Amino acid sequence: MMPALSLWALLAKAIGIICAIGGGLPVGWEGPNVHISCIVAHHLARLPFFRSLRRDRALRMQLMACACAVGLASSFGTPIGGVLYALETTASFYLVATFWKSVVSTLAGAVVYDLFYKTPLVEAFENTHFVAGDYTRGQLLNFAIMGILFGLLGAFFVRCVHAVYSLRM
Repeated sequence: MMPALSLWALLAKAIGIICAIGGGLPVGWEGPNVHISCIVAHHLARLPFFRSLRRDRALRMQLMACACAVGLASSFGTPIGGVLYALETTASFYLVATFWKSVVSTLAGAVVYDLFYKTPLVEAFENTHFVAGDYTRGQLLNFAIMGILFGLLGAFFVRCVHAVYSLRM
């Protein structure tokens, strides 16, 4: 089995993306969603019911293309965008029959996305909105000064790292 499609990779990817997004890191979650959907599709294909998918290489490739499409469609809730993404990324082995399979799978993924997105659990991940009176002018000035100082400190750090790198070369 490929290590990129193992259950350990699924666990690491899921925990990593939850911590990254929860921690406020400015990272995209579309790529990990595509990878997670491919891992799930790979392991679903190992079930006895899907034996024919596992044995036929062309069907496995179609399954992975559909998984890519569903991963992106579930990220944005856009089925056609997911199909176009799958067509673009898997163009070297994309068959015409895969197109309709991708459309149906992304529509199902978009419906599931829509059902889950309207649950109260999602409200915990919405952005915080501040009103005009939440901060005083003094606090905003302090935030601006801190931003400038830490920006300069970051630039100094990058210069020091570059100097060490140059010295080592």
